[in-house]
Amino acid sequence: MAGLGSFIKKHRQGVVFMTLLILSTVLLAVSGKTLVVRPKEAGQNVFSVFQSSFTATARWISNTVNSISELKQARRELGQLREKILEYERISRDIVKLREENSQLRELLEFSNEVTLEHVPALVIARQPGNYFSVFTINRGSSHGVKRYMPVVARMGGYRGLVGKVIEVSARSSSVLPLFNEKSFVAGRLQKSRYEGLVAGQGELASLLMMRNVKKDALQEIQYGDLIVTSGLGGVFPKDIPVGRVRAVRSEAYQTSLEIEVEPIVTFSKLEYVIVLVTE
Repeated sequence: MAGLGSFIKKHRQGVVFMTLLILSTVLLAVSGKTLVVRPKEAGQNVFSVFQSSFTATARWISNTVNSISELKQARRELGQLREKILEYERISRDIVKLREENSQLRELLEFSNEVTLEHVPALVIARQPGNYFSVFTINRGSSHGVKRYMPVVARMGGYRGLVGKVIEVSARSSSVLPLFNEKSFVAGRLQKSRYEGLVAGQGELASLLMMRNVKKDALQEIQYGDLIVTSGLGGVFPKDIPVGRVRAVRSEAYQTSLEIEVEPIVTFSKLEYVIVLVTE
């Protein structure tokens, strides 16, 4: 008995299969209430059951193989679709970028046509990593007619404004000191009231400029949003170049002059194209 139990346990699947096969044969051989066993029919029934099982198993294996093949094909197609989507997204971004560049170049061309002075269009190609990008480089130099202390202007949002001045020149590039640099000073004038002062940078890209040495008599005539332009004094910057707009006015009792906070016309963080004015 122990040997039989061990045999059944070891060949469980075969025993189950044979049991089911025998039961199927018996059931197929039963007619009415009388059990008639015909060896020839029993053999045919056994063969039929075996053949049906084999056919079903083969069909299941074939369907499984086909499903796996279809799944692999679906995965390949999904991967290809994902690559196409990424490519379309890259193309879309490139188109948007080209449109922006085209718009900027068109604006630069229009601005260039408006400037009556001799000038040199240029592209910002580098920013100094130290001191919060306080100096930037353009792709025009002495070979293009650029010299030290020439003023640099730009146009943004339909408005032209002062950017800074050239401080270093090489054959094919130049360094520009922007208005927000703490070493930058520009002689300015309130366009409406004509009061003058000195506009200086605060050393940070996002900070406002500061106009100092404005007479206190101007306090009643200054309004929020008033335009400040270059006065032309000092000989570096031509007169009437827009610098910025009034954002706040400080008037301390112990001071003999006003301090005016000025928002620059030019957004320096978005600056890409500029124009160097040839003033000599």
